[in-house]
Order: sequence, then structure tokens, then C-alpha cells
Amino acid sequence: MARFRDVNVTAVLVACALVASCSDNQSEQQAQPASSATSASRTESSSQSSGAATGASMSDEGPSTEATPPATCDSAATNPLSRAGSLPIVSGGGQEFFYSVTDDHFNPCADLSWSVVAGGVGTGNSLREGVVFFHRGSPISEPAPLMEERVTAVTRRGNDAVTVSYEILEDPRAAGQTTPGLATFTLTAQGSLVVSENTLPHSANAAGIQLDVSQL
Repeated sequence: MARFRDVNVTAVLVACALVASCSDNQSEQQAQPASSATSASRTESSSQSSGAATGASMSDEGPSTEATPPATCDSAATNPLSRAGSLPIVSGGGQEFFYSVTDDHFNPCADLSWSVVAGGVGTGNSLREGVVFFHRGSPISEPAPLMEERVTAVTRRGNDAVTVSYEILEDPRAAGQTTPGLATFTLTAQGSLVVSENTLPHSANAAGIQLDVSQL
């Protein structure tokens, strides 16, 4: 009986050892996938981070899509008309138009600004009024500023367009009879003006004079 008991004890110990060994193997096998998943996760995360950094670098190296800032201007610049006092008359045979600025909307930084001027040719001539336009501080000479009997209104239509209302003197001048008319001046990409909505009477050509501002 004692011998049988010893064999049983030995068998039990061997069985326990086998169970413990199997348990350890199962624990190791279960632990390995978790370790592999963690490693794979780290590898994927590292790859994504590297890819993201590479993508940002490629984007930064591409051409910039930012708009080019506008050219700087001197906001303290003065109106060129204030330095003259007279301007040559187009096809005037050397005659000068002596003027003063009566309504000043000059802006050296604006695409389109203007000044209303009034004056005449020599002593005793009737006064005329007109509008001189500017593009970023420089006088616009095309078309040449038109001087008529009166300017009754100047209305801005946007950053690049202005409507001028005139009174046109009809013949005979001594009668003092005028006809209203208007014209809209729009700035072009070349810095000149195009005229539209022109309701000036045909007599405006004969009654008016134009000024040469190209030397301002």
C-alpha cells in the first residue's frame, strides 16, 4: 500500500507539472498577439506620422496661391494740381487754362479718384468747370479732361467708375442757355478711361475745351 501511495503521489506531481507547463504555454501564446498588435500599431502610427510630415513638406514646396499684395503708395502724397495753377489746352495753340481746385477727392492710394477744377483762358473769359481723374495718384490723360459750363454732380459708381453730370452752354453763349448731360467714366486695366452712358449733347464738343495733364 505504501508503494502504491508513493506512485500515486508521483503521478499527481507529474500531472500538476504538466498542467502548469500547459498553462504557461497558453499564457505565452495569448500574450504574443497582444505584443505583436502593439508593435504593429506603433509601426503603423510611425508610418502615418512620417507620411503626414512628408505630405506637409511637399505641400509647402508647391507654388504659393496667396494673392500678390497691392503696390505700396504714399498716403501723404499731395494732389499734383496743387503744384501747377495752369494747364495747356489741347490743340489750343499754346494757350493755358488757369484754374483752382473747387472740390477735391484726390486719393493717391485709390484706383480712381478725382478733383473738380474751375477756371478760364486769360482775363475776361467765362469760367468753365471740369473733372480731372487720377489713378493711384497719377493724372489720367486719356481721354483729356473736359471743361464745360458747369459740373453739377460727381457720383461714384464703384471703385473703378464715376458719373459726371454737366451743364453744356448752347450758342449763342450770351444767351446763357444750357443743356444737361452726363457721362460715366470707367477705369481700364491699362490705367485709361472709357466713356459710357454718354448723354452729352452734340454741342458739348464745340462748347467745351480739353486740358493736357500729361506733364503733371
